Amino acid sequence: MKKVVLLLSIFLCLSANDKLKKECEKGNAESCYQLAEIYSKKGGLGTKEGQKYQPLATDYYAKACDLGSQKGCVTMGNRLLVLGISFVQGKISDGTKLLDTSCHKYDNSNACAVLGEVLRSGELGKKNIGQATTCLKRACDLNNGGGCTSLSILYSTDRKDPFKAFEYSKKACELSDGRGCALLGMYYIQGEGVVQDTQEAFYYLDKSCNMQDGAGCNGAGLIMKFLNNKSEAKEYFKQACELKYQEGCTNYASMNY
Repeated sequence: MKKVVLLLSIFLCLSANDKLKKECEKGNAESCYQLAEIYSKKGGLGTKEGQKYQPLATDYYAKACDLGSQKGCVTMGNRLLVLGISFVQGKISDGTKLLDTSCHKYDNSNACAVLGEVLRSGELGKKNIGQATTCLKRACDLNNGGGCTSLSILYSTDRKDPFKAFEYSKKACELSDGRGCALLGMYYIQGEGVVQDTQEAFYYLDKSCNMQDGAGCNGAGLIMKFLNNKSEAKEYFKQACELKYQEGCTNYASMNY
């Protein structure tokens, strides 16, 4: 009896898949997406089953996206992001292609930010500031705070445009990126792209610190030290150190002598 039930279940499953395939081939985006979901759950890439079915899942997610399924596009972008990062970490050039597709075809802002930073830093070889700018601007336009922060750094260090650097750090901070707020605070301290203003600098550095960014805590500590508020400075340096920001540890140690 159990064998009969099992065979019946397999038959019904195969029948359902065949129906979804036919509907997908007719241009039904939802059927393509459902079929992709079924295949994606049949095992990870490290398994024999996964190696067989995961490529099929990817194909059907892509087809669902091409047919207008927003969730199909989002899923494809995320899949390519994960694969792209894995390849990049292994120093394989195909990773940048996957990230590029995820970014530009599927509007995955994280892929744009990762690819832009790889191209900006030259992690995989030579820097490409032109392409890095394009990718990071796309990430920032898609409201990715980390992308805006990297774009700010690019304009500060590579393109030597302090006004653009300030503009993008401000957007990064507005998007709740702690590192972006820290950069914004530092630009106010240095008067880079904006009129120097210690009060504004402290506001953004303190905000960054509250977002658990070590550089922000260290910067706030430096302002407190400059204002001769040693107890507050020490607390900020301590927090920076606890957040693994090495300069914060050095400054905290110096306050104990």
